[in-house]
Parts: sequence; structure tokens; C-alpha cells
Amino acid sequence: LATERVINWTLSDRRRRIDLAVGVDYGSAPEKVVEVLESVARAHPAILKEPAPQAVFTKFDDSSIDFGLRAWTAQFERWPKIKTELAAGVYAALHAAGMSLPFPQREVRVLNADHGALSEDRK
Repeated sequence: LATERVINWTLSDRRRRIDLAVGVDYGSAPEKVVEVLESVARAHPAILKEPAPQAVFTKFDDSSIDFGLRAWTAQFERWPKIKTELAAGVYAALHAAGMSLPFPQREVRVLNADHGALSEDRK
């Protein structure tokens, strides 16, 4: 399986990148979303200053515009908890900035299979 020497980087480097996906409503200004995401990460005491947290616009989705927040921590064992704290902070900050996290919305149309019978009933 492995024919070359394998290096376990987590043994010598305890830093861990945290990736957080965030979708916001289409009425949100992308520049403002990036600003909010990065400010939440910079304010968290467990997030490293270098490399600096970075928010990126990732895609236009069906119900949202999507972003990714990337931040590093040196607290390898706590990264799931730190990610949860970041997510909660992002949620609160976006809400405070008047932005919302959308949910998928679908339009449903009911079509009558027997269209002729429907027309006859209306007469």
C-alpha cells in the first residue's frame, strides 16, 4: 500500500484547520458575510492569528449563497468543540447583522392526471 516513507504530521504539528460551511440568504451582501465570518473567527481565543482566518465565497446554491470559513487552532484535541463554538458565534453574528440562514423551499404543483374530467366538472 505505502511504498515510500510515511510522515505523521499530526505527531509533530498540533495545529488543526477548522472548516465551516455557511449558507446565507440571497439578500445578503457577500462582502458583509465575509467580514462577519472572519471577525467571529478572529475574536475566538483558540483561533490562531497566523495563518489568519479566511472566509471565501464558494457557490451560488438553490436556496443560498454559500461560504466557507477556514481557521486554524493549536488545540488539536479541542477542535470539534472549537468548531461548534465558531458555528454558534457565526449564527449569532449573522442574525445580529440582519442575515438569515435559509432552508430549502420548493414550489409544489398538483396536476390532475385526468385533465379532461377536470374540464368537464367545471362546466
